[in-house]
Amino acid sequence: MFIDFELTRLLPATLSVLTVLSIMPAGAGQLSVGTNATAKGEINLSLVRAISLNGRTRVEIISARRKAVAKYPLFSGTYSPSEPVFGLVEDKKPWWGYYGMYVYRQGLKSPLGPSKESRFIFNPYLLVAADPTVIGLINPKKVTPEILKTPDFPFVWEPKNLRWWPEQARAEVTYDVSGFQKQVAKFKQYLKEGDYFINKFSLIAYNARDLGFNYIYPDIARSNNVENRYAEKTPIKIAQMIHCGGSCGFPGGCNNMSPLMPELDFMRLTDKPPATLVISLWRDQPRSVTAKPDFTYTIKFE
Repeated sequence: MFIDFELTRLLPATLSVLTVLSIMPAGAGQLSVGTNATAKGEINLSLVRAISLNGRTRVEIISARRKAVAKYPLFSGTYSPSEPVFGLVEDKKPWWGYYGMYVYRQGLKSPLGPSKESRFIFNPYLLVAADPTVIGLINPKKVTPEILKTPDFPFVWEPKNLRWWPEQARAEVTYDVSGFQKQVAKFKQYLKEGDYFINKFSLIAYNARDLGFNYIYPDIARSNNVENRYAEKTPIKIAQMIHCGGSCGFPGGCNNMSPLMPELDFMRLTDKPPATLVISLWRDQPRSVTAKPDFTYTIKFE
């Protein structure tokens, strides 16, 4: 389910003062979409998977994110990370890991495995991600470190593809939920007893917030086979950000996402795929959810 990239290829081990100064420059930039689009037609984006961020500095992580932003012609000007989103990342701290979050939970093992947030941080154009509720699926008494390192072990849904149409100010990501269920069946002996169909998920939207979209609305009326337990009838201000907190139970805390947002954290598929979720994004607070969005983002579940 993840690729353990060599960090030296993505995150430099040491940085000079001049490099540090260049990572967060004075200047402004914005997404090149709609009338400001510089790229035409459909753009297919490659997606990187989770890696460990334990012990890395905020400067190193932001440097790698800047490279990811610059990889595609979707951002004009100079990218500077949003202070409300990334300003509270602490240097050289552990991060909630896959093995910790989904297997061992709080405690000394919580940072083990690829860092959960890395799959969002280094895919900046994955504006809104579907994060399945899989805590409690894996039996920690049955798995071994070797099993957890198996490439297709079922931790989370993986995005199958991400496509942008910058002139139309829209994008679409597809998740292979059916493939994930096949993986669950394949590794059933390492899971807790039960007939599992993973259908609950959260929306992770701090990439959208970082790139200028402060308001979101999961439009259930325009979607199919999806419901929101805490459905709102007003645009939702995105509060998600990264900070160092104590939820992991590791001494000194771990970098992780916060806060809980019920409006985004209690989504579910009402039946097996296919399903579609249409999301409206706005830079500034619109008058209503029917206002024309600045960007339309679609999540497909296959």
